[in-house]
Amino acid sequence: MSASRESVPLAYLITFTTYGARLHGDARGSVDEYHNELGGPFVPPNARLVRLNAESMRYPPYLLQTEEHRQVVIQAVTSASRKRRDQLVAAQSRTNHVHVVTRSNCSDPRRLTQVLKQTASRHLRRAGCDVHPHRWARGGSSRYIWTTESLDRAIDYVLNEQGSRMSFHVHPEYQHLLRDGNQQSRPR
Repeated sequence: MSASRESVPLAYLITFTTYGARLHGDARGSVDEYHNELGGPFVPPNARLVRLNAESMRYPPYLLQTEEHRQVVIQAVTSASRKRRDQLVAAQSRTNHVHVVTRSNCSDPRRLTQVLKQTASRHLRRAGCDVHPHRWARGGSSRYIWTTESLDRAIDYVLNEQGSRMSFHVHPEYQHLLRDGNQQSRPR
């Protein structure tokens, strides 16, 4: 199936990271505008680039260290999706990044990413979770999902390929993709 970038995709896989948690050139992998395809290569490891990025940081790195923090982020993503009338398909909040698969009529996933980060920050602040001055890295990764097969792969990646599952949400229509038999979507 061929689709142009001008049309709205079936869904988006959005990833945003916590501030300073993974810098471009990190040996664990990072993405940029040229390395941003699902299953594609990451930015090549580059110690000099990591050092330059670390030296330019104005604040210490930020992590979602507790389950409470990660649950608040999932609640925020759920709230933002409901308010925008988007279908939140799957989401998982990790210690240093958040993955969201959403069906949205938004034609600018960068704006959608910004809304999700702003909502998460507001919810964290209201919950009294922390007072960090800068929670999220600039930008994020927005991958376009054009087919149902790609949608299933993105959901599987978010729910099952992140290590031990942390705070997550899965739309009831897609719970069958949870591999470990845990059919509970948190929070409700």
